[in-house]
Amino acid sequence: MVELIDPRGDVAPYTRQLASALAGSGVDVRVVTAPFVHGALAPAAGVTVDERFHRLSGRIAKRRVRAFARLLEHPFDALAHRAAHRGATLRHYQWLPYEPVDPWLLPSGRPRLLTLHNVLRRSGMLGSKRYLRALGQRFDALVVHTRAGAEALVRAGLPAERICVHPHPAFTHLRSLAGRAALPAPLASATEAPAVLYFGSVRPYKGLDSLLRAARQLEGCELWVVGRPLVGDLGWARALAREIPVPVRFVDRYVSDAEAATLFARAAVVVLPYRAIDQSGVLAVALGLGRAAVATAVGGFRELGEEFGYPALARPGDEDELAERIADLVSHPQRRRELETRAEELAAGPLSFSAVARTLIALYERLGLPSARSVETETEA
Repeated sequence: MVELIDPRGDVAPYTRQLASALAGSGVDVRVVTAPFVHGALAPAAGVTVDERFHRLSGRIAKRRVRAFARLLEHPFDALAHRAAHRGATLRHYQWLPYEPVDPWLLPSGRPRLLTLHNVLRRSGMLGSKRYLRALGQRFDALVVHTRAGAEALVRAGLPAERICVHPHPAFTHLRSLAGRAALPAPLASATEAPAVLYFGSVRPYKGLDSLLRAARQLEGCELWVVGRPLVGDLGWARALAREIPVPVRFVDRYVSDAEAATLFARAAVVVLPYRAIDQSGVLAVALGLGRAAVATAVGGFRELGEEFGYPALARPGDEDELAERIADLVSHPQRRRELETRAEELAAGPLSFSAVARTLIALYERLGLPSARSVETETEA
């Protein structure tokens, strides 16, 4: 039995799709998580889901009240999890919501893994070599999405043989939802011009300001900004948008999966102007839905672009080149189709959850999970 543990549901779509891929490869999987408050999740075929964490606080609708209640409830849930073995052979943590405390509340006696989705953006104490080294010592293996992330951990003093690298797989779970919801109301008056989509929460490292400055050079398209800031509002972005010669439309609220699927299906180009990143769920959605994408050459974006030819890359901080890359795809449908085809090939091949599951199963078996072949042999005997 493998437990995939996402205590707060921070990476819920990722965890459940990975669990389904593992189950499809013959692994007995249980997802241990919290109630998911942001709409319905696609069912994880062949997987047991145990909402063991945040059973009370996780159902509170108001975000700030929920966050405070989780802080109160989490230590008790973590201690209960520490005491509960429940037949797990191996525990694979997908996120630790309350570092640096969580690593020291984990149960012992079973192999433990942690996927670090955010090595390259860490700063302060959580990014220090001393902390990363101590964190790594709490686990039998660490999983990262980029070679750059693995190199950062090695520089911190962690043994390379305890680090597993696999790319962030493509999110394909939205395919069946495309067209089921209308575009959000602020986009109802959109023209038929190619849409350039910025999607996801607005944070400084995601570079929306850089994109808005680059967009001063665009023509023949619309720019859609779909996302909300964690703090404050988008007044500054709307001010920059007034200097842009093409229509800029904002959707500054959470959108449902069905709305997201419709947005991506309608977008001609998805743009990720990030300043730093390991990998991005937004790019994973673009891959899974076969959309053309432009990204800055940072972290995992650079590694994917150089190895697989997707996404199209622009130098970080070079707003002229970012504008050129976007304009090239806006004005050349054939080049867009080439990137779309490449995305579809990658999502079905090396960047699929099935491919990632095979990599992880090999790691699990090295750490003590019985292989399907050995289980079959024992059963026959």
